[in-house]
Amino acid sequence: FITKPIDLKDLATTLENITSQYNSLMQGVNAQSRLIEYRKELEIAFNIQQTFMPNNTSPFPDKLEVFGKMFPAQEIGGDFFDFFQISKNQIGFVIADVSGKGVPAALFMVMSKTLLRSAALANPSPKECMMEVSHYLCYNNDSMMFVTAFYGILNVDTGEVHYCDAGHLPPYILSI
Repeated sequence: FITKPIDLKDLATTLENITSQYNSLMQGVNAQSRLIEYRKELEIAFNIQQTFMPNNTSPFPDKLEVFGKMFPAQEIGGDFFDFFQISKNQIGFVIADVSGKGVPAALFMVMSKTLLRSAALANPSPKECMMEVSHYLCYNNDSMMFVTAFYGILNVDTGEVHYCDAGHLPPYILSI
């Protein structure tokens, strides 16, 4: 409303208030758009991270059933597990946790998992494998992130397990 006689000082104050309210509203709309875009990116990252998890198909279906599922604390995270055939009668398996949460932990997880699988296929000893992975993870690690891991090799013919525990919680052996 503009009252007569027109008070130019009052009109200027009213226009400043309207402009300020409009700017605040636009900042809120922009922030909401960024949040929606960020959530979409996190959903895509979650879907990508799920593709890194093993598909629960055992390389030895007649001797061994394997199942695992990951539920991150946030949309994405640094926990991971993996299993893979090492030889005609051996399967490698790992359970690990990267320090931190969210996107940084997820990125470090991908690097850790890739290094571990590569090192595992080249090193028959779990200890040597973990030492090699540790070496590469420490190199140029300015963020000081780390991984705790339990890596083992199961001989599916004998049931014998050789393993290396790299700062992870000790495993439980359950008999059914």
